[in-house]
Amino acid sequence: THGGIRKIIHPDLGVEVDNQTCVRYLRFARPVQIDHLELPRSAYGRWTPAVPTHPAHLILSIPDNHSGRYEVIQEVNLPYDPRIAGEELRQDMDLAEIEALFAGILKEPPLRIDLPGVQTDLLRVECDREYPVWSSSEGNHETQAATADRGPWVGDRESSACPAALITMYLNLVQIAESFGVSESVVEGWIRDENLPHTPDRGRLLFDRAQVAQWAATRGLASQAGFLAPEPASVAKGWQVEPLLHAGGIWRDVSMAGLPDVLDRVVAALPGVTPPVRQLLGQRLRAPKGVTFAPVGGGFALPHPAARIALGREAGTVALILMREPLEFPDPRVDETPVTRLLFFIAPSPRAHLDLLGRLSRLLSRPAVRQVLAGNAADEQIFQAVASAAMSSTPGTEAGA
Repeated sequence: THGGIRKIIHPDLGVEVDNQTCVRYLRFARPVQIDHLELPRSAYGRWTPAVPTHPAHLILSIPDNHSGRYEVIQEVNLPYDPRIAGEELRQDMDLAEIEALFAGILKEPPLRIDLPGVQTDLLRVECDREYPVWSSSEGNHETQAATADRGPWVGDRESSACPAALITMYLNLVQIAESFGVSESVVEGWIRDENLPHTPDRGRLLFDRAQVAQWAATRGLASQAGFLAPEPASVAKGWQVEPLLHAGGIWRDVSMAGLPDVLDRVVAALPGVTPPVRQLLGQRLRAPKGVTFAPVGGGFALPHPAARIALGREAGTVALILMREPLEFPDPRVDETPVTRLLFFIAPSPRAHLDLLGRLSRLLSRPAVRQVLAGNAADEQIFQAVASAAMSSTPGTEAGA
């Protein structure tokens, strides 16, 4: 199997991009007549769970001896399978249950493509489009489901708004303990007494990295090393809070009814992305449960898009939103202080999301910063307090955390 490149029109951006394809060559010792082609069910090179591939479109070609090029003999649109896309699955489902579903799909008969009368000694099979698939990962291996609607990417058709991408990275007990610098027994105590999110799987414990980062942020726990630590300074240099806050701005006296409009305006000013991407992101934020508010105590929350997104290295922003009236959250609450201060953020990538979530959480752990943000300080005072907090810390660590 080989990798290939085929030009397509991006369904959301409307520009030509290089689309990565998968190519398989079937070689024969002599010319043969092919009656049909069978595509056995196969899984990605992933760990847990073993997700079946979900091809959407194939291009079948044979060599033309006169031109020296491949001649397309058939294009095939394959059926969409909602089971592989995970339409009936949930991220909190038991992994064994998900694996059992996919194992049954992998045992099903192969997909059949009829090729009556084709004679050749070489058949080229190229898959240039794939339907969405359920995400899976194990250890420090991270995967992402395609962010597309039920139809494949097609250059000459309109694409509708797509469901949120699902990204899951599972860590084990040792990795979590290393990240927080504690013993495994302490982590087990957090599971028992502090509701640390986890997934039992065949006698072991797995942890969704994003859920653990969220849990840690609400408790003021800063991961010092290991798998939850910020990336090296050379990589994360563009994710400093103060310049991102300049991009997102400070919004005062915002009512509950006016909050969606403020988020729209923050997205409209998001740097490093095209207008169609801003429009799509705005639609996601306005969708039901499109924003995760993440209250962290002391009257603060860290709202962000519920969907994990990848926008590009220069596309991050942070906005400080000072609410006119407090936000209401269902029980159990972090504390009894009404939430009136929001640090809404959009990170450039899922990895940057975890880094920025940790930075904001540690920023709010500083009494001087909390005092400035909780009061009615001028914009320049706020910018200065945030910049000073960043300067007082060594990249990759946070003083006082």
